[in-house]
Amino acid sequence: NEAKNSEEKAKKAMVDAARLADELRAEQDHAQTQEKLRKALETQIKELQIRLDEAENNALKGGKKAIQKLEQRVRELENELDGEQRRDRTHLTKSQGPTADHTAEPGTRERAAKKSRNSLNLYHQISLKIPQ
Repeated sequence: NEAKNSEEKAKKAMVDAARLADELRAEQDHAQTQEKLRKALETQIKELQIRLDEAENNALKGGKKAIQKLEQRVRELENELDGEQRRDRTHLTKSQGPTADHTAEPGTRERAAKKSRNSLNLYHQISLKIPQ
C-alpha cells in the first residue's frame, strides 16, 4: 500500500514536472518573441529619428535659402525705391514753377514702397516659421 502511494506521488510529480516544463518553454518562446519585437521597434525608432533629423536639416537649409533670397529682394526693392526718390527729386529741382508735374509717373514711389513693405512682411513671416 505504501509502495502504491509512493508510485502515485511519483507519477503525479512527473506529470507536474512535464506541465511546468511545457509552461517554461512557452514563456521562454514568448519572451524571445517579445525581445525580437522590441529590437525591431528600436531599430525602426532609430531609422525614423535619422529621417526626422534629415528632414529638419533640409527644411532649415531651404528656409535659410528662402530668407537669403527675400533679403536680396528687399535690398533690390530698397535700391529701386532710392532710385525713384532720386529721380523724383531731380525732376522737382528741374521743374520750373509751381504748376510743373512733380512725378514722372504717378504713384511710382508708392508702388515701390508697397513692394518693399510686402517683401519685408513676407520675410518676417517666413523667418518666424524657421527655428533659429
